[in-house]
Amino acid sequence: MVTTSGNTADITAAEDLVEAIPAVAGRRGRPRKQPDAILADKTYDSRRFRKTLQAKSILPVIPKRGAKGIIGLGPVLWIRRARS
Repeated sequence: MVTTSGNTADITAAEDLVEAIPAVAGRRGRPRKQPDAILADKTYDSRRFRKTLQAKSILPVIPKRGAKGIIGLGPVLWIRRARS
């Protein structure tokens, strides 16, 4: 989590958030250090942020400003299962 002031654009903290992504667990072996892609809304559409992600081999899935949003996603619900 990154905290910024109230009138700060979200894009200013986006690069810090990408740097703070923990290792991705899953398969055996060395855990991946980064996701394959990042899905974001139009707020994060900037050349600098796209280039930062591409330099890290992360696919930016961000609609361009003025274009329609990402179609077909619908609401996403993340459910965390309690471990017993």
